Amino acid sequence: MCRQRSVQRRVFACVANNLNDYATAGLCAAGNQLTPEQTRIATCVLQNRGNYAQMGVCAVGDQLTPEQQVFVSCAISTGGQPYAFAVCVGTQLTVNELEKCMTEGFGGSGCFGDNNTAVKAIKNAWNDVTVGVGSGNEMVKAREAILGDDNGTLSNIIRDPVRCLTFQRDC
Repeated sequence: MCRQRSVQRRVFACVANNLNDYATAGLCAAGNQLTPEQTRIATCVLQNRGNYAQMGVCAVGDQLTPEQQVFVSCAISTGGQPYAFAVCVGTQLTVNELEKCMTEGFGGSGCFGDNNTAVKAIKNAWNDVTVGVGSGNEMVKAREAILGDDNGTLSNIIRDPVRCLTFQRDC
């Protein structure tokens, strides 16, 4: 009798705490009865309602990042057609990033945070413009591979055009 009341209280609390989200209320109520793996799969199903490919990718791809899951799901749903795949990936990643903005805010671990690829590219480009291109830059590496040890006038102009052409350096 005590156990039954305890279960009833827990179910009631789950429903009361999740009035606007029946899926979360259901997971909460079933929480003690499901293994962690079953809970993960149930969460995949609930988070991807109506998108069976994404549901499957989520369920079997617990080792994949959310971005990798988008790539796999889009490859499946578009049959690998390049243009459709590009649109699918671009749309899904944008939607995911905007949802992250709404739930976690901007920057840091939120949307367009420090580890975001677009943010990294923009920071790198801005750094190249404001500070100058460093020796680790791919374009610098390519330039040096072509010029090698040549320190002639043309090579110096290519390496440092602003200072050479404004006579701030002897080229």
